[in-house]
Amino acid sequence: MVVYINDQEKQFNGNDLTIQDIIDQGKYNTQYFVVYLNEKYIGRLQHRKIKVSDGDRLKIYPLVDGG
Repeated sequence: MVVYINDQEKQFNGNDLTIQDIIDQGKYNTQYFVVYLNEKYIGRLQHRKIKVSDGDRLKIYPLVDGG
């Protein structure tokens, strides 16, 4: 399965992955981030429920402190 993460093509094995599966495989080093799936905001509680399909586009933005 091909998923575009932050506009970069990534290959994943299997067709039954959730957003959380992809986040876990990506080894994101931050605890807090915002996720959009095909330009729709997805809240943290939905990451384990929503399945990702071949060709979907994920945007994963880490939240940072500062001003």
